[in-house]
Amino acid sequence: MPKASTRIHVVPRNGGWAVRREGADRATSVHNSKKDAVERATDLAKKNSSRLIVHKQDGTIEKHRKP
Repeated sequence: MPKASTRIHVVPRNGGWAVRREGADRATSVHNSKKDAVERATDLAKKNSSRLIVHKQDGTIEKHRKP
């Protein structure tokens, strides 16, 4: 089970969007739309009491949510 301090990021990836746990080598999931990626990441963050960080297309942080 992940630590409560784990952060989950939604980041742009090759024309789509990826959900990644901070420090992971691979994406947890890849989506065609940002909306779908945020929905998946939100579910993961709630399940694991993690912080969610959503990035803009340019990679800067758009918003973050605490667990």
